[in-house]
Amino acid sequence: MKGIDEALSFIHGASKFGIKLGLSGISDLLDGMGHPEKDLKFIHIAGTNGKGSVATFIAQSLIEAGYDVGKYTSPHITSFNERINLNGVDISDDDLVISTKSVKEVVEKLRKEDKQPTEFEIITAIAFDYFNRKKVDVVVLETGLGGRFDSTNVVDPILCVISKIALDHTDRLGNTIEEIAFEKAGIIKPGVPVCTCLQEEPALEVILNRAREVFAPVFNLAESDIPSADEVKFSLDGTVFTYLGEDYEIGMLGRYQVLNSILALLSLKVLNDKTDFNVPKYAIKKGLKNARWQARFELLSKSPIVIADGAHNLNGVRALKESINIYFGDEKLKAIFAVMRDKDLVSMILEIGDSFDEIYVYTANVERAMDKSDISIAIQNTSFKGKVILLNSMTEMIELFDKERVYIAFGSLYFISEIKGLFEGDSITV
Repeated sequence: MKGIDEALSFIHGASKFGIKLGLSGISDLLDGMGHPEKDLKFIHIAGTNGKGSVATFIAQSLIEAGYDVGKYTSPHITSFNERINLNGVDISDDDLVISTKSVKEVVEKLRKEDKQPTEFEIITAIAFDYFNRKKVDVVVLETGLGGRFDSTNVVDPILCVISKIALDHTDRLGNTIEEIAFEKAGIIKPGVPVCTCLQEEPALEVILNRAREVFAPVFNLAESDIPSADEVKFSLDGTVFTYLGEDYEIGMLGRYQVLNSILALLSLKVLNDKTDFNVPKYAIKKGLKNARWQARFELLSKSPIVIADGAHNLNGVRALKESINIYFGDEKLKAIFAVMRDKDLVSMILEIGDSFDEIYVYTANVERAMDKSDISIAIQNTSFKGKVILLNSMTEMIELFDKERVYIAFGSLYFISEIKGLFEGDSITV
C-alpha cells in the first residue's frame, strides 16, 4: 500500500458489500488481527441524536485532564480522517495508511474463506489498530448504527452512555421507539454503569429492563436536572448555564447542546466515581468550553449569518427549531436543504417550515440523496407558503447570499462539507 489514495480506495471499495448488522464479520476481522481492542478501555456511546456531541464533550474533558484519548465517530464531514481522532487531532495520512495496511492483510485472508468484512467493519478495525499502536488511555467510541449489532459492540466498556433516542433508520432498527431503544440498549454490558437522559417513557423502560437483566447501574437525567431556556444565556459567541450550583460555559451553540453537555457532566461524574479515572472540575470546565463538533448549530459566517446543522430526522429538526426560536425569535430565515431518500421529508418541513420564507433545495453528492426536484415537489405539496429555489451547485449560493439575512443549512450531514467549502479562504464576498 503506497499512500493515502490507495488506502481510501481499499476502504471505500468495501462499500459495495453494503451494511450487514451483526458481529460475526468484525469478530472474524479482529480475531485475525490478534484483538487489538482487548488492550483498550472504552466509553461506549449510542443514541439517535447528540451522541457525537456527547462524545466530544467527554473526550475533550479527558484530554484537558492529561489523558491520551482516542475518539471514533461517524460519518465524517470534510475529511475521512475525522472519524479517527487522538487528543483532538485527526489521524494522519501516514498513520491511516499503516493501520489500513495491517487490516488489509487480514481482510485478504478472510476473502479467501468467502468472508467479506463491510466498509464500517474495516474502518472500526483500523481505528482499534491505531488506538492500540498509540497506547491511548481511553477510547470514546460512538456506535455507527443502532448498538446491539453495531460493529463497535465487541468491546468491554468501562462506561456506557445512551443519548436521546428517536425514530430514525426505521428500515433497519425498527418502527417504534421501543424497538429502536432495544437496539441502542444492546451496548449495555454486565455490571457496567449506564448514563442516559430525557428518554421517552417507552425508551427508558427498555433501557432499564436491559440494565436490570445484566445488573448494570443506571444514572438517568430527569427533566428537572436540565435548566430551562430562560435560565441559560445564549449568544452566537457561546452558552452559559448553571448545573448543580456550578456555572459552565460551552463553545458549541444550540439549545440541545446544553442537554448534551449535562449528559457529559453526568458521565464524567460516574467515570470519576466508578473507575480509576480522575477528571477534575477545572478539566471538565475547560473541556466543555473548548469542545467543538462540526455541523451542530455551527456558525460558519457572521456576515451573512450562516449556520450549519446536521438535523436529519424529526427529533433533530424539532431541536433545531427550538434553537432557531431562541437565537432569532420570530424572524423569518432562509434555509439551504438537502435530504436522503429514506427520511421523512414531509414531517420535517411541517415541523420547521414556518421558520423560513425561502428554502434553497439541493441534491447532496451521495447515492442515497433525494433529487432536488423531488424535494421541491414534496415541499410545495405541504403547507409551506414561501419560495422554493433549486440549486444546481452549492457555489450558486455565493451570488445569492444577502448579508442582512440568516441562513440555516440542514437536512443531512452529507452536504455540509460543500457548504463549509464556501467559507474557506476568500470564497464569499457579500
